[in-house]
Amino acid sequence: MSQAQHNGVSHTNNNSHFYDNPRSLISVVLWGLALATHAILIPRLIRELYEDFTKHRS
Repeated sequence: MSQAQHNGVSHTNNNSHFYDNPRSLISVVLWGLALATHAILIPRLIRELYEDFTKHRS
């Protein structure tokens, strides 16, 4: 078993109390969704702001 796989298995075994609680899993899923949407939206925001900035300069 690779070291990364071993670390993942041991982490899951050591924190099984966390993964057994449905409220904790819901929190993890919601945080994941929030991070994913921000990872998509922040570059779009920067692109739009840069386009507005370059339009006003010319």
